[in-house]
Amino acid sequence: MVQDIATYRAAAKVPVRYMIRARTKDEDGQKRLYASLKYDQWQEDGFLRRPMRKHYRHGKTRVSNQIVFEPLMYTSFERNGVI
Repeated sequence: MVQDIATYRAAAKVPVRYMIRARTKDEDGQKRLYASLKYDQWQEDGFLRRPMRKHYRHGKTRVSNQIVFEPLMYTSFERNGVI
């Protein structure tokens, strides 16, 4: 699960690198942005945050009838050894 998140994040960085190269002509600015992207500091940078959120794979469910039980919202009991 954690490895999947890291993989999705690394995959999202590829198009963002191309975007940095295309939109930034200043080499010092490119190095700064690449370093922020490499060390996962893109959340603090507004320029990098927008494309990362665009390309980062978000969790989506295809289930239309999902039921979520909150532990504090219901009670259960046993009858003849069956819950």
